[in-house]
Amino acid sequence: MFNKKNLKAYYFIDQINKSTISTISIFKSISLIYFNQNNSFSNIQDLINIKKFCNKNNLRFYVTDNIRLAIKIKANGVYLTKNYTGMLHNFNYKKEFLILGSVHNQLEYYKKNIQNCKKIFLSPIFYNKKYSINKILGVVKFKLISKDWKKEAIPLSGINQRNIKKAILANKTLIALGAGNKKTHLTFFARWVFKILKILIIKN
Repeated sequence: MFNKKNLKAYYFIDQINKSTISTISIFKSISLIYFNQNNSFSNIQDLINIKKFCNKNNLRFYVTDNIRLAIKIKANGVYLTKNYTGMLHNFNYKKEFLILGSVHNQLEYYKKNIQNCKKIFLSPIFYNKKYSINKILGVVKFKLISKDWKKEAIPLSGINQRNIKKAILANKTLIALGAGNKKTHLTFFARWVFKILKILIIKN
């Protein structure tokens, strides 16, 4: 059964703009993940400003692949992609500091498990130009791969207006959105998602 109160969203961003604010306002519980395609952290002030925005709006904030920086700006945690292979035991972070991980298969899952990741983003659930067609998981394979995991599996990559219903079948308590798709007006997409969720809630 789908429970609206349990709905959470992770939103990948590289800046705060009107679209970001409009999308955030739709969800009751949303966390922001700073994700820069160039993996650049040249302007620390931008990150600090996003952190201040999150504090003001009671949002959790994560930094990608830079645990030292995440600790420095007092982020809520770090998001580790498959490219981050280092261990975290040398870093001094608080108990509530949450580590998220991104994987594509079982082997990568075991590695993120060793890194003490509490939640795992499994991708690509749907088609994305970044991946070849034979790499696409789909809902069935997504569930088969993650069925024995002790960590929550979050569907990632390729989620759009046409397949959002299937994404909800993969994880009924979480929606992941990305700001990187220039062809999709994200605010419109988020509102469309919200309408679908309301329909599912009524049906259940």
